[in-house]
Amino acid sequence: MKKYCAEVTGLVDFLKANAAAPYKSVERELDTRDNSVRKLRKESKKTIDALQPITRRWIGRIAQAQTQRPDPGPRTTPGKFPSGRTVELPPLGGQWKLSGEKQNDNAEYIDKAWSANVFVRTFTAATCEQQQRTLPADAKPVAGPLPGADGLDIAWYVGARTAKSTIETVCVRGDNGGWLAILEVKPAWTDAAAPLRALAVRMISAQRAR
Repeated sequence: MKKYCAEVTGLVDFLKANAAAPYKSVERELDTRDNSVRKLRKESKKTIDALQPITRRWIGRIAQAQTQRPDPGPRTTPGKFPSGRTVELPPLGGQWKLSGEKQNDNAEYIDKAWSANVFVRTFTAATCEQQQRTLPADAKPVAGPLPGADGLDIAWYVGARTAKSTIETVCVRGDNGGWLAILEVKPAWTDAAAPLRALAVRMISAQRAR
């Protein structure tokens, strides 16, 4: 097959180079090249016909593999806080700003229509019950589980709405204290902010691991 392609290319180049030459001057060379191409084409066809059962089988397998390939899902972006902890940030279309220190991490998100802030801190020598006393009086339990929070000892998960924002707060118990996560969305809750709940869990897990 490779030799056949080379002969065809050579024939084409020969014709281009002698386009203005009289036919009789190139007749012998042209016949030689043409006969060579015809012979190789015949041999190549035999090879292709012989390989058809194999190529058909592999084409079917490749097509099947393509359809069964798992969806990788949306790409996430790794984010590193000043504390050195890293998490995967949700694939949103806005901009991220990460800040914090040793005991806390803060992920600020800004979009054209809304913004949000995810703050997580480690606390010691205190309990989630004590932290709960600082919540607004209108804070109510959030319906449904917190995404990705399996295995966390969640003491409470509440939410409250104001004229300017929606705030969700969760407290996770630890051996000597715990972790407090606050998600605030402005100017009001939007379904686009739902992935930030899972981000808060990942930020808690990152603090628990260190």
